[in-house]
Amino acid sequence: MTNISDLDEQIRSDYEKPVFDYLIQYLRSVEHQRGTVVFIDVGANIGRYSIYLAKKFPKLLAIAIEPDPDAYLALIKGVKANNIDNVIVLNIAAYDTDGFITLFRKRATTISSIVDKTDVFEVIKVRARSLDSLIKELGINHIDIVKIDVEGAEFYVLQGFRDGIVRFKPKVIIEVRKDNKKRILEFFMDVGYKCKSIIEGKDIEYLLCECQ
Repeated sequence: MTNISDLDEQIRSDYEKPVFDYLIQYLRSVEHQRGTVVFIDVGANIGRYSIYLAKKFPKLLAIAIEPDPDAYLALIKGVKANNIDNVIVLNIAAYDTDGFITLFRKRATTISSIVDKTDVFEVIKVRARSLDSLIKELGINHIDIVKIDVEGAEFYVLQGFRDGIVRFKPKVIIEVRKDNKKRILEFFMDVGYKCKSIIEGKDIEYLLCECQ
């Protein structure tokens, strides 16, 4: 079961620390400026971001999106274990259209993917939603910040979120694979955003993208 002490232990490590540091700094800066602050966690896995931030910032509404069934169950248990009522957990894949899509499951749920077919132990169908249609269904009228970590499917997620980005102008933290980076940057340039690197590894990079 995922609980807040487990998540604290992960955060004390250096893994993705610049992402956490930025999210915490940003949420501290806006928590007193408005009512509910909306955070969309695309590829939430077991809730490492959503549970921790929802616990730390009671005025936050986290929408946690996770297609892998095992990670989703752990996420649900973690939310219940921490008595959190400001997280919406959805067992779906963010995509460019609504429907169903193939999920290539890996032994490590953090790397299950709808595009990466390597080292797969199970192939299943999962429900897919565009963020634009999901936002409309949930009646969300503003979005402050979005984190996207979808193991190579980031361009599809963005294509299904174009209207929301243009309308709400949220900050976006996105993990990109190096072979996807060019078209990700072109997408953001097209919607009037500028991106900078906050983590750069050998094969992946985290970008912070903001409206100019």
